[in-house]
Amino acid sequence: MAAQPLYTVEEYLAFERANDERHEYIDGLIYPVGECPTQPDVPGNHADISANLVGLVHEQLRDSPCRVRTRTRKFAAALPNAEA
Repeated sequence: MAAQPLYTVEEYLAFERANDERHEYIDGLIYPVGECPTQPDVPGNHADISANLVGLVHEQLRDSPCRVRTRTRKFAAALPNAEA
């Protein structure tokens, strides 16, 4: 079996702009949203993360004129390397 090609962030962003469906970029690979390869048996994982983030941001903005929107947005996040 041939190894999957690794994509740069720029290639992923171009791929994402050209598609109607959303995808996740993890370690150079592109996956459909919700098909997390590290937790394949956890349905709705992506939706849970999104809901938790909205709740956390909402709390931080409680006494400000800013609002949290739940419309699907694309963003990038860097996580610390667990092996480091």
